[in-house]
Amino acid sequence: MLAEAIEPPPPERRRTRPSRSAKRRRLEAKRRRSDVKKTRARPPTD
Repeated sequence: MLAEAIEPPPPERRRTRPSRSAKRRRLEAKRRRSDVKKTRARPPTD
């Protein structure tokens, strides 16, 4: 317990931003999942 109290604080978190290609990949994957779910839905009844 005493050792924990005297140890230095952890380093500050370095903020990072996702790259443009990572954003694009994520959005394309979301679009594909959305399309899959749309085709899974029941056809509308008239």
